[in-house]
Amino acid sequence: MAALRMVMTIVLVVVTGFLLMSGLFSDDKGLFKAIETTGDTLSEAAEEYTGTDIEDASVVSTTVSDQEAFDALVSKLSEIRDETKKSGETNCFAKFSGFPLLETGGSSISLESRSYATSGSGYEESTKLRLYGGKNGQQLVESVVVDGIKPCLIYGASEVNNFQDIFYDAEVTFEDGKIVLPDGESYYTDAFSYTIYGDGELNWLSYGGKLSFQDVWIFTPDGKSMCIFPYFVDTFPLECRSAAEPMLSDRCFDSDVEGSIYDKIGKNGVARYCTGVGS
Repeated sequence: MAALRMVMTIVLVVVTGFLLMSGLFSDDKGLFKAIETTGDTLSEAAEEYTGTDIEDASVVSTTVSDQEAFDALVSKLSEIRDETKKSGETNCFAKFSGFPLLETGGSSISLESRSYATSGSGYEESTKLRLYGGKNGQQLVESVVVDGIKPCLIYGASEVNNFQDIFYDAEVTFEDGKIVLPDGESYYTDAFSYTIYGDGELNWLSYGGKLSFQDVWIFTPDGKSMCIFPYFVDTFPLECRSAAEPMLSDRCFDSDVEGSIYDKIGKNGVARYCTGVGS
């Protein structure tokens, strides 16, 4: 009897090992296939492998609104990249409608900048977008890599001041078609990563804290950096500009306010829409 139990134990171990290895090396969705096709580290690939291959669909369920938000963002970033590449445009604005509210309960969308070496001594930028949902918002629902872009924000005291000088007041110097600023200064901030989440009433941006952000506009300085706009609520709503905050006022995004983005685009010779990008 003891010998029989030992034989059954050995058989069980062998079968379990076979099934595990089949999953790891599967052509379609194995862990090592994920590493090969995405360039992820082992831990990243394992996260996505375990996150997307769970039998209990309720664990990874997300709302239609959340999925729409994720799909809309991936689509818009890809569209801006493709259209600016065709037109050669830089420093342009794109309207972004159709970004539904993320639901309360932990759902979120994260963006993370990635770069990898290319042939020769060059490198290519890309951004990995992840949609999280499920219990406590910890379950990976979907992951997409958009090549050729990186996330950025119109954020930071000097950056916002420069941005307003250039695109609101048209106080700008061009050289060979490029905006010239003092050494070390910029009009946007590269953001290695940030997360968007909702409370059922508003979407929020997590970047060094909880920030309100405008999801109607995306700005690209070069067709690669894709910037969104954190904002503050101006208690003295007289104009868009404010020197006291590291972000734009909510008044900058009000179509009824003189000096808003709507008022400046196409009128001051600097602010303009990205050609070919729909709303």
